Amino acid sequence: AGLAVLGFLDELLSAPEPLDVASWVTLLALLGSWPLVTWRPVAGILLALVACLAASTTVDGLGIPTLTAVIVIVAATILLPGRWAYLAAPPFLAWAGWTAHVLEGGRTLLWGLVLVLLIAAAVGVFVRLVGLSLVSTRRSIGRLRREQAEIRSQERLAIARDLHDVVAYELTLISLTCANQRRVTDPEALRAAIDTVAGMSRSALMELRSL
Repeated sequence: AGLAVLGFLDELLSAPEPLDVASWVTLLALLGSWPLVTWRPVAGILLALVACLAASTTVDGLGIPTLTAVIVIVAATILLPGRWAYLAAPPFLAWAGWTAHVLEGGRTLLWGLVLVLLIAAAVGVFVRLVGLSLVSTRRSIGRLRREQAEIRSQERLAIARDLHDVVAYELTLISLTCANQRRVTDPEALRAAIDTVAGMSRSALMELRSL
């Protein structure tokens, strides 16, 4: 696009007769629609369409108008929301038919313009679909990450409950065993109670380690 503009400006500067005001306004409108369509797609389409219609009768050659139509179609197809994106090309196809009629270019000019504009629309649709696919993929990845985080959180809660149950059960048994041996004076019975408490402690540690 930049090379086309530079080449066109070089032709303007080397032309024997300068352009009139209407031609300059049309060219500025054509070039101004390029950044406008990325900011306000509908306004960019309208400005480019009006400028293309004016250029068909005020500007020699169809290079810049056709390039403008291509850029606007691609950008609008990508940026417009929903089904509106597929309505960017038809106005410029109508412009191609009108231009071929006004300039008496016949079917050769008509089909040449239509082919270029359809290719631009196809490129815009392709880029749009790729972008939508990337957005969908990112959303799916985000959803999977949230689900994994929720699963990990639930697993932590389950492990915490199991730890609580194991520790509470073993400590309850140890507490009851110790409470029952307070008034026991038989050394053998006390030794057996200590062994029982030690066994319970080892069992609790093993279960904690397994969890």
